[in-house]
Amino acid sequence: MITIDDLSVRIKDNTSLSDSSIYKYSHAVNTISKEMYQKGIIPVDLFSMSELQCDIYLPIILHDPDFLSKNITGNNMYSNALKQYRMFRNATSDKLVDQAEVSWECVLNKREAFRKAFDGFDAEKISVYDDNKIAELQSNKDIIRNKLKIRAAVSNAKIFLEIQKEYGSFREYLKVFTGEQQIIEIDKTTSPLSDALSADLQKRGMKFVGSTIIYSYLQAIGVISSHEEKCFMYKGRKCQ
Repeated sequence: MITIDDLSVRIKDNTSLSDSSIYKYSHAVNTISKEMYQKGIIPVDLFSMSELQCDIYLPIILHDPDFLSKNITGNNMYSNALKQYRMFRNATSDKLVDQAEVSWECVLNKREAFRKAFDGFDAEKISVYDDNKIAELQSNKDIIRNKLKIRAAVSNAKIFLEIQKEYGSFREYLKVFTGEQQIIEIDKTTSPLSDALSADLQKRGMKFVGSTIIYSYLQAIGVISSHEEKCFMYKGRKCQ
């Protein structure tokens, strides 16, 4: 279990915020924790949560109407406070880095570290990574250090470049499956579209591109929109 003092020390050591701002952020997290727990939004207070619980419940808090209202009134202080809290939890737990299966929240929280480690996601650079570079990535504590997935990133980059060469661009390749149409649907993790795209990529030799992963990818690039009307990201029938 961590404490509000632990959070304050972490913010002080890793930011240039004033003592008054640190106090505000730390106590803002405490306020959010109490209110969300009292409402039954979270099962335990934020300071008692496991890493897995953080991954599950922080997105729920960020979508809660009362939190959104409070955050707007407070000029985003509460969302900034939760950002500091999430960064603190990431910094104090390294237990997931060697696992093959991790939550999307964990991956997203490490996105910038991945971007830096993998040369800005430049496929041409990744495609020529050698054993020394792979060993370097396996020793990088800021990313998920699964050897099979790191090697798959290299081989997948090569196949990605082959697809680009074949179709002119990866977008043109995707259009074969999507027809460049947006799909509006919720409460799904796979679909006939993700099944078909996943199967083709695997046939070409890509790894770790199952239908669920591909479905999430299609959501990320806007082909599939899964935001409900009550979601703060909802922007009507078209993603923007």
